[in-house]
Parts: sequence; C-alpha cells; structure tokens
Amino acid sequence: MSPNAAYGLRVAFAGGNGYPPEDFGGVQSSTHDMALRLLARGGVPAVLAPLYGDGAFGLAARARLKLGRAKTVEDDRAGYPVHRAWHPD
Repeated sequence: MSPNAAYGLRVAFAGGNGYPPEDFGGVQSSTHDMALRLLARGGVPAVLAPLYGDGAFGLAARARLKLGRAKTVEDDRAGYPVHRAWHPD
C-alpha cells in the first residue's frame, strides 16, 4: 500500500467500550493506534464511544451535553474527533 493510499478515506471506529480519558485498555489502545496510522496516511478517522460521565472529564462532558442539548459531545484531545453519547446506538 502506498503512503497516500488512505488519502481522504473517512473511517468511523465505533464500540461499546469507553474511550480515553474515561477508559483504557487493549481495544482503546488498538483503536487509537489505527486512527493515528490512518491520519498519517491522509485519512480522516473518528471514534464513537459511550460516555461514562465520571471524573472531571466526564462531568464537563455531561454539562456540555445538557447545556447544548446535543446528542453527542465531541473532543479532539486524541488528535482526531471522538464523539461520546450516553447510548451510542
């Protein structure tokens, strides 16, 4: 595969597990690695994960959901968009 083979390719990674900084593990680490590799090749990754709502990050995300009346809250601290929802069905 050439270095630019993924240019413009949009990939959404969706799962039932939480995502950093709320949850850490093998699934999250592998997803993050694949998203970074896709970015490096010109792709456009995004992640859809459940929101746990715990800790400082979770409380801030809960407040943004309630105040903004949105169905998801987005952050890009991983270097790509991560969308979180209570029930990401």
